[in-house]
Amino acid sequence: MQQNLRLGAIMAYGVIMLPLAIGWAMLVAHVPTYYGAEVGLGLGLAGAIIAIGRIFDIGTDFLVGWWSDHTRFKFRGRKTWIIVGLPVFCLAFSFLLMPPENAGPVYLVLVITGYFLSYTIVEIPHSAIGLELAQDAKTKTRLAASKSVFLVGGGLVGASLPALFAGDAELSYPKIVITVWCLAAVTLPVFLIGVPRAEPSAILKIAKLKNAFDFFRSQTALHRLLVAFALVQLGSAFLGVLSLPYATHILGEPDKVGLFWLATGIGFLCGMPVWIFAAQKISRWRVWSISLVGLTPVFVILFLFGVGDVNHMYGASFVIGFFGACDTIIFISILASIVKQEETKNGFSVGGTMSAARYFITKSTISVPLLLAFPLLSLIGFDTGGTSQATAVQMFVLTALYAGVPMVSRLLAFLLLMRSQHLLAVYN
Repeated sequence: MQQNLRLGAIMAYGVIMLPLAIGWAMLVAHVPTYYGAEVGLGLGLAGAIIAIGRIFDIGTDFLVGWWSDHTRFKFRGRKTWIIVGLPVFCLAFSFLLMPPENAGPVYLVLVITGYFLSYTIVEIPHSAIGLELAQDAKTKTRLAASKSVFLVGGGLVGASLPALFAGDAELSYPKIVITVWCLAAVTLPVFLIGVPRAEPSAILKIAKLKNAFDFFRSQTALHRLLVAFALVQLGSAFLGVLSLPYATHILGEPDKVGLFWLATGIGFLCGMPVWIFAAQKISRWRVWSISLVGLTPVFVILFLFGVGDVNHMYGASFVIGFFGACDTIIFISILASIVKQEETKNGFSVGGTMSAARYFITKSTISVPLLLAFPLLSLIGFDTGGTSQATAVQMFVLTALYAGVPMVSRLLAFLLLMRSQHLLAVYN
C-alpha cells in the first residue's frame, strides 16, 4: 500500500468522478421532471421507475464489491472495472437524455437499469482504491476530499448545464451528453496514469463469505457509523430531489435552481479545508457531530422563505454546502480506518465490500423521496409544470419534505454519534 501520495496522485484519483457527477446531478435535479412533464410519463410514474431501478441496483452493489475484492486482474487491478464501466455509463447516459419520440415506461426502465449498473461498476472499485491507497488518517481524509471536490464540481456543472446552454431539453441535452463523453475521454487516462496501483498487497487473503459476515457482525462501531451516514444521506436525498419543486412553488424562481446548486457547491468547497483542518485538531467523529447539528437553524429558516427570497436562498444554499462538506470526507476517512484495521488484524481484503455498503446506503436513501415525496406531491395536486399557484397546504407539505426531513435526520444522526463516541474514538 501507498503511505505518502503526491498531490498529483491525489487529484488524479478524484478527477475521474467528473463525468459521473454530471450524470448524477442531471438524474437527481432534471431527469425525473423531464420524463414526468416533457416526455409525458407523469411525475409519479417517472419517479417510481427511477426508484425501482435504484432498488434493483442496490443488489448489484454487493455483487460488484464482492467481485472487485475477489478479482486480481494482472493488467490494471481494480482499474480494469473502471476501464470497462465508464464508456458503458456514458452510453447509458446518452440514451437517458436523448430518448426517442415514442419513449415509454419500458424504455425508461431499461435505460435507468443500464445507467445504475454501469455507475456501480465504476464507483465501487474506485472507492475501494481510495480505501486502500493510504494508511494514515491524514492521507485518507485528503483522498476523500479530492473525490468530493470533483463530485461537487461535476454536480454543479451538471445541475447548471441546462441553464448555461440556454436552451430547452431538446437543444441542451445533446450538448450535455457530448460534454460527458469528452470529460470521460480526458479524465480516464489521467486517472490510469496518475494513480498508483492500489491492489491489496499479496499477503492479503481473499475474504470468504463467512469472513465478510463475521466482520460486519462484530463491528458495532461500523453499524452505528453506517446508520448515521444513512440518516444524513436520507436528508440530502430530499434536498436534492425536491430542489426544483421548492424553487418553483416556494420561491417562484425555477430558473435559479442551477445557481442555488452553485452556491451550495461554493459553500462545500469553502468548508472542506475548514473541516479537514478541524479533523486534525479534534477527533473526526466530533467534527462530524458539529456539522450535523450546525445546520438546524438554516432548515428552520427555509420554512419562512417565500416568493422573491432568492438572495436569502443563495445564503442558505452556501451554508448547507459548507456544513455538508463534512459529511462525506469525514465519513469516508473513518470508514477507511476501519478497513485498514480489518486488513491489519485479519489479513482480509474488504475494501470493495465496504464501498458497496456505502453505496447501498446512498442508493437506498435516494429512492425514498422518489417513492414517497413525488407521489405525495402529485396526490395533493402539485402542477408538475409549475404553471399553477400552489395552495398553502401544498407549500407547507413541500417545505416539510424539503427542509423538515433533512433537519430531523441530521439531528438523529447527531444523537447516534453522541451515543457511539466511545466506539468511534478508537479510529482517531
